[in-house]
Parts: sequence; structure tokens; C-alpha cells
Amino acid sequence: TSPTATRPGPTTLEAYQRDGLVVQRALLDPGTYIEPMQTQIRSVIDLARAEAGLGPTTGDAFDAGLPELLDRDRGRAGKVYDAVRKLPAFFNIVNAPPIWSLVKTLLDTELPGWFAAGSGVRMDHPGEDRHLSPWHQDYQAHLCSEDMVVVWIPLVPVDETAGPVVFCPGSHRDGMLPVYLDDPLNEARVGARAMEFVGASERAAGYEQRLIDSGPGDVLAFHGLVLHRSSPNRSTRTRWSMQLRYFNFLDPAARRRGWVGGVNAGVDLSDIHPELIRTRPS
Repeated sequence: TSPTATRPGPTTLEAYQRDGLVVQRALLDPGTYIEPMQTQIRSVIDLARAEAGLGPTTGDAFDAGLPELLDRDRGRAGKVYDAVRKLPAFFNIVNAPPIWSLVKTLLDTELPGWFAAGSGVRMDHPGEDRHLSPWHQDYQAHLCSEDMVVVWIPLVPVDETAGPVVFCPGSHRDGMLPVYLDDPLNEARVGARAMEFVGASERAAGYEQRLIDSGPGDVLAFHGLVLHRSSPNRSTRTRWSMQLRYFNFLDPAARRRGWVGGVNAGVDLSDIHPELIRTRPS
């Protein structure tokens, strides 16, 4: 890690238990972890551009060739979204020792696990608000263990203009929200919008709503029950971020269920938590 990296310790765990959210500045050395990911994404974009009849990317930014690809062949640009989570550099970040150290600290466990099917890369394009996620909790969609930690890693600078995630610190202590389960297995591939969290907006209104600026090398880690939502990207560049989900093998409920994953693993929430399912009023 960078010599200036923030090291997880007792105060980190205390803040996490209080807020359900911690920010670790410069936890990942950009040259070791972030830049290889950016370079490999650029290669994937160029391969997709070639298939779309476009030449190699020009410009210094790793994603400089993406806007033209989006204009030429939106479907092929969507394949980039699916492909980049398969890159070697992606797994290098997943397995980065600073990440595992942080996760072990926050989960307070000697045996953390990584939920592969629940991890990936988001590409949030400027002005495309239809893909924004409303207020939600991550646990209900991903399961594994009820103390799940989500590790959010920006691949580009993210300020208020670029649309950072909005968090409600401390909201994890209220427990699980019930849901309207509109698409139990997310067959429409709409992510967090496959289920609607009952009363989420009303609950969020009672909390501080915190936006956190971040940049490559920074890591945001939050509890799977912290309320959060997307905010719109009003910049001129796609917001690239990684979402990695880690769980606790030693969690008693997870052990009883055999550490099953959520919707991305083909598991219907109603089979695991029937008490959370609500029927929409007619």
C-alpha cells in the first residue's frame, strides 16, 4: 500500500459500528491496483471499438474511446460493462491485502469470504438518470451473511458533480427493511430496482444524507444494511466504480443457510426471508 494509506484499526471499527460506513483514503496504491485496471479497461474498449468498425482510442484517458462507442453501438458498449469484471486487474483488487485486512477488521472475523456473483463494475454515464438506484439496502439482494460489507472503489475522481453514492450513516442499526419483490430473480436486469424497499425514503429522511468525494486509491466500505442511493452524474465523463461484496463465514445464520448468495446466484429472497416480503396495496 501507499506509505500514506489509512490503516484499519480500533478507531476504524468503532466508526464503522457507529455509522456503518468508513472511508479509507489512499488505501490502494494506484500504480499497483488502479492503473492496471484502467489500462485493461482501455484494451477492452478498443477491442469493442474494433468490432464496431472504429479505430483505437486516442487521448490520454483510459475511457476516452467510450463516448464514440456508445454513439456507434450502444449494445456493444454494454458488453464492455459485463466484460471488465472478468479482467485480471479486477481480481488483483479483489484480493488486495489492504482490502482483506480492512474487511477482516470490519467484520471482526478470521474467515471472511468474497461473493463473486455480487461484485462488479458500474459505468454511470452522464445524464442517464433512468439507471439510478433509489434508496435501498444491499443485503436483501446479495445475502451471504447479515453483516455483509460492501467495498466501493472509484476508478475515476468522483465529486458532487460526478454523482457520488449518498449514504445515511447509522441507518444499519435499524435492521432490515421489508420489500415489494417485483422481479425475484432480476430477470429484467435492473439491479436494485428489482425490489422496492418499503418506507425507505421516509426512513432516509430522518437521517443525515452524506455524499463523499473520492478518487482512485480511496476505498469506501459500508454495511449491507446502510441505506444508500445513487446520485445523478452531471459531469462530462462516465463514472466508473467497483462494488465488491464480502461476507463472514462465521456468521451463525449464514452457516445455517450454507452461505447462499442472493439474486445473482439464483436465490429468491422470499425463500430465505419470507418475513420481509410485502404485497403491494391493490
